[in-house]
Amino acid sequence: MMSNGFHKLRLRFRSLFRKQMLDERMDEEMRSHIEMQTRENIESGMSAEEARFAACRQFGWVESIKGTCREQRGVDWIENLLQDVRYGARILRKNPGFTAVAVLTLALGIGANTATFALLNELLFRPLPVREPSELMALVLVTRESDYSGQVIPYPIYRDYAEAQAAFSELIAYAPVNTRIKLGERRSQIQAQVVSGNFFSSLAVHPVLGRSFLPEEDHVPMRDAVAILSHEFWQSRFNSDPQIIGKTVSLDDYIEGPRTFTIVGVAPSNFRGFEQSSPALWVPAMMHSHFKRSQPVSFHLIGRLAAGVSTRQAAAAGLDVITQNIFNKYKGAHIPGYEADPPFRSDLRIQLNPAGRGLWGPFQSQRGIWEATRLSLIVVGLVLLIACGNVANLLVARAVKRRKEIAVRLAVGASRARLLRQLLTESLLLSLLACGIGLLFSQWSNGLLLALKPSNAELLVGTHWDIRVVGFALAMAVLTGVVFGLVPAWHATKFDLNSALKQESRTPAGREGRLTLRNGLVVAQMIFSLLLLISAGLCLRSFEKLQNVDPGFSMKNVINVPFNLDDAGYTPATAVPFYEDLMQRIAVLPGVKSISFASSTPLGGGYTVSLIGPQEIEGYAPHVGENLPLDAEWIGPNYFETIGIPIVHQSEATLRERETLLWVNEAFARHYWPGQNPVGRRIASRNVDGVVRDSRIDQLWKEPEPQIYVQYARPFEMTRCNLMIRTEGDPLAVLAELRKKLLNSNPQLDVSGIQTLQQIADKSLAGQRFMMALLGTFALTALLLAGVGIYGVMSFVVTQRTREIGVRIALGARARDVMLLVIVQGMALALTGVVLGLAAALVATRTMTSLLFDVKATDPITFAGVSVVLLAAAFVASYMPARRAAKVDPMAALRYE
Repeated sequence: MMSNGFHKLRLRFRSLFRKQMLDERMDEEMRSHIEMQTRENIESGMSAEEARFAACRQFGWVESIKGTCREQRGVDWIENLLQDVRYGARILRKNPGFTAVAVLTLALGIGANTATFALLNELLFRPLPVREPSELMALVLVTRESDYSGQVIPYPIYRDYAEAQAAFSELIAYAPVNTRIKLGERRSQIQAQVVSGNFFSSLAVHPVLGRSFLPEEDHVPMRDAVAILSHEFWQSRFNSDPQIIGKTVSLDDYIEGPRTFTIVGVAPSNFRGFEQSSPALWVPAMMHSHFKRSQPVSFHLIGRLAAGVSTRQAAAAGLDVITQNIFNKYKGAHIPGYEADPPFRSDLRIQLNPAGRGLWGPFQSQRGIWEATRLSLIVVGLVLLIACGNVANLLVARAVKRRKEIAVRLAVGASRARLLRQLLTESLLLSLLACGIGLLFSQWSNGLLLALKPSNAELLVGTHWDIRVVGFALAMAVLTGVVFGLVPAWHATKFDLNSALKQESRTPAGREGRLTLRNGLVVAQMIFSLLLLISAGLCLRSFEKLQNVDPGFSMKNVINVPFNLDDAGYTPATAVPFYEDLMQRIAVLPGVKSISFASSTPLGGGYTVSLIGPQEIEGYAPHVGENLPLDAEWIGPNYFETIGIPIVHQSEATLRERETLLWVNEAFARHYWPGQNPVGRRIASRNVDGVVRDSRIDQLWKEPEPQIYVQYARPFEMTRCNLMIRTEGDPLAVLAELRKKLLNSNPQLDVSGIQTLQQIADKSLAGQRFMMALLGTFALTALLLAGVGIYGVMSFVVTQRTREIGVRIALGARARDVMLLVIVQGMALALTGVVLGLAAALVATRTMTSLLFDVKATDPITFAGVSVVLLAAAFVASYMPARRAAKVDPMAALRYE
């Protein structure tokens, strides 16, 4: 049976590529049959001419028999398709204006959708350059309510999981850490990763220089200080030194002091680990004690599924039981040697996330990226639908012009199905051309977005084409070709054949007033455009509210000076006298009102430090598994006065009497001591000395959360710090002298990061401003496309009704009446679309509630304003064809066909 099927397939391929030879043989065979029958007829007594005619009549219609024979070959549909493609390409080439407008309109929609999917592909779908990435699963500790608990996993707990689990052939771990590297006389901050000894071997990642970590280098704590450099770090900091293997680098953890690490390898250029940002280097897990004194070293666990084990089986392999056993082992207390880390919780379970694909990382919540891409896909999808509506309108208008051609083809025997297929082929050709341009547009637009995006917009990364991106673009092209081509093609073949053959182009009065196909497409465009414009309007209103929100502190006339003294050659010990001397000199500058220091900047980020002592809040009983917020911001004297945070309550203690004071905000007091006086209450090993007003120091759009401040009388031993300076008047008048003082104190200081708090606040909103600009751009594009759609319909109406308009003018109609006739028809379409669009928006915009700040999803001001804008655009689009209609010459119109 297989040999028979293969034989048929071979014959079909031969008939496809040797068509001319087979046709010649078929002609020869038919000729021989006719000649044979002719001879028989002559022998029966007919004349030669009668015999030939009788033989042909007896044989049948030759062309019909040829067609039947060709159909038996099984490849006639391929021949017809190629014929349709050639004919469609010839038609599109003969109408370059129509083709260019249709292709560019569709390319905009397809390109925007492809760019959005390419971003999603890069973040979540693209396989990492490791061995069998589909087998890698991240073991994420989650609570019952959330998708990521943030539980710190110290090294002993990693070992407990590695020894107890049986679902994975290998369990690897890595922990991001911040450290300082010394190159020559210069120190700089870098991110490194502490990894298990099997990290590179399990992933089959082979260094381009040197070797991976050896198994014995992950057995003895603090013995093997070796490192593998990332390819990017090797190029940027070591100038791609081919002799780098065996050289050393010094890593400083601030507390333990510097330690020398020997470079044993350089990772390949395409490997960056499992995070969006590539670490500068990797060190063995047994060196984690070098870093844990200054920061929690929390390991991420990734397992490779054992042979024959599925994800479902691995999830059911008792991982939650292992988690509970680990909690019971330590009884919820601190692990010896890891007292600074929070205790292991009892309410956690294991969630398995794919770890072998995407740059977003398996240990970050994907809710944000899915919400952002879902909104983006909806937006660009609406733009594509509007573009499809425009092109469909173009095709309908073009079909009217081709009505006689189609009628002639129907009259000579072509079936409607055959014509429908031909018209769909032309539509698919348009969409495939648009697909090619759209792919180029998506790559170009992504590069433009990367160039224009603010530094804190994390969702935008460089994208690359792969089989998924190209496949998505092709699928969009085919779907688009069918969507915008099917209805116009069906409409083009449904008409009165006699009228078309007589070239009857007049439109009966009143027919265009009904909801025809073209009108329906315009109404749909208006609905989609209204949805986009309302979404953009709501975001604009939300952003306006966000800019005017009270942050709880005063941003006016405050300068922030960030310091990173590593590059200037300071150590934590030498940084203290530098800060003290500098603050004294700045305090006497003209225009300086007050000065203080802090570990972080309002709305700008920075450091928080965990309070040392019993992890408890006096009078508060935490829930099972609840982590207490015992991270505090370090601040200096006059901090609250400098940035304008009012003090609500305070004790009589002062910094002169004590070296430190402890403050909490109102949100902390409300949550942990409702209705009580917090002053004097104990947090960890400290007593609360005062309460300050709530402030949005993290993000402007987030409600104030419980916050702890530890106030110091002297600068703390840190090379990274922020000076906060309040001025009497315009801070710009102080900035020049301030930079001069800083450079005089040390020419190596970086003064480029000096900003006012207002500039920092504006920068914190840069991501929202950028996304609002993108949404606004798409909304305005939709508005333009909708206007073009109305203009096209009304121009078509004027053309179709030229004779009727001429008659009206000849009978005495004024130009104003004719203009009103056209404008009313266009505005009726727009008003229908606005009414239906408002109803749809009332439902659709409710999904945006979580994205809005202090604005309702059904904001009446936005709905009314957008409706007016859209109706105004429709009026302008209708006015231009109306003016042309009013200038129709009655004599020319009466002769119009």
